[in-house]
Amino acid sequence: MWPLKNRLDMSSFRVRIPLLMMVTIIIATLATTSVLTLRSYAESREESAVFADAQARAVAVNLLPAYLEDDVWLAYEIAGLAASRLGQEVQPQVIALDRRGLVFAATDPLRFKLGTPLSQAGGEWRNVGDWLATQGALMPVPPDISPFLLAAMPVMSEDGDILGRVIVAAPQAIYWERFARHLAPILLATLAILGMLLPIGWYLGNRISTPLVRMATRMAQVGREIPDAEQLQRELPDSDDELGRLSLQFRKMIMELQEKHALERSMISSERLAAVGRLTAGIAHEINNPLGGMLNALNTHKKLGITDARTEKTLSLLERGLLQIRQTVSALLVEAKIDKRMLGPQDIDDVLTLLAPQLAAKQIKPDWYSNLLSDVNLPAAPVRQVLINLLLNAVKAASLRGEVSCHVEAIGPALYITVCNDGATLPLLLERLFEPFRDNESTGLGLWITYQIVRQLGGQISAFSDGGITQFDLTIPFGASL
Repeated sequence: MWPLKNRLDMSSFRVRIPLLMMVTIIIATLATTSVLTLRSYAESREESAVFADAQARAVAVNLLPAYLEDDVWLAYEIAGLAASRLGQEVQPQVIALDRRGLVFAATDPLRFKLGTPLSQAGGEWRNVGDWLATQGALMPVPPDISPFLLAAMPVMSEDGDILGRVIVAAPQAIYWERFARHLAPILLATLAILGMLLPIGWYLGNRISTPLVRMATRMAQVGREIPDAEQLQRELPDSDDELGRLSLQFRKMIMELQEKHALERSMISSERLAAVGRLTAGIAHEINNPLGGMLNALNTHKKLGITDARTEKTLSLLERGLLQIRQTVSALLVEAKIDKRMLGPQDIDDVLTLLAPQLAAKQIKPDWYSNLLSDVNLPAAPVRQVLINLLLNAVKAASLRGEVSCHVEAIGPALYITVCNDGATLPLLLERLFEPFRDNESTGLGLWITYQIVRQLGGQISAFSDGGITQFDLTIPFGASL
């Protein structure tokens, strides 16, 4: 099981941005809920105050006959009936005071005794009584005077004479009940909003953080390898905002790094080629001297000597081989001019003859095919050199009693050559296969020379190596020359 830090890295934008989005949503929703709750609480108190005020006004109207007739028992009856109608579970207190501020009637006669001032009821009523004694008849009772929700109304006769005052004291449970009824839908709406917005916030946070995380990952990858520009185009945003512009600059930087890398590789290749040029030029001059002597000796022997047919064939083979060596070496010299002898069927047969010892050493019977019946418009020496280089590599790489095949076909406007062998898969990257001095097992010049000859002839060469099979495919158009 992974450590928690690996599974939930709080320092990563992938986690921090969605969490910040969700926290912001929660804070905004709770703030809105708090405002609505406070407003609902104030409205509940206001509604309860209005309700108590209206009930006090109604009780004052109903108590007017009792005041006019000075009928205490009627006043007690009306006060009790009004209290029962105002509240079923928690009944409010109804207190009737005469014009002197003494108790005229009350729903709790044991506490509010007839003919006594309201302040003698004790407790919180002392403050209420003292306050009412100093105020006019129509003044409302402030909430800080008593824990009750109080409403006081004067009892007035038809001619405007104040006969007394009616007090309705509603317990706070009345507006708490109202507040609870208002609060329930607010809480349900809050939960519904959070349930809808939190997933949206997490999704939007991921949409914002994912490009940043991908860009950070790709930037960290630059130290090990250069990311692929096309893949960056698909992964990173392409927009006009700050993130899109940052992505664009990053892609430009990657492209510049790729160009720099390609330039460095080109410089390395150029340095290798320069070294090869200096080496081969020196070798070519040293080889040309004895090679010219051997060719002169063969020409003298052919003109003056007496040989049989078999010896003549052997001498012709030696002459063609020496001419190929001279032309191959001359190709390494810029100032050299190569003989333009055309490629013919005998040249293909010569390659097979020259490879016979190597094939016999590995007990290989090659799959050999050529459809050349006459000369074709291609220089013989470079094509022979290409065939020899590829086939020597194929025989060397093939297993004992393995498979080596060579197909040479003149089709349409070009010559097609396929060389194939079994054996181990090429260990090198194919893109470096034709570079000089690519490994320490050989001189590294054979495939490089082959590649250079094919390209100079205007042709193409490709390699495939997989599953124990290695194959080279060449296409050389007719009419090409070095």
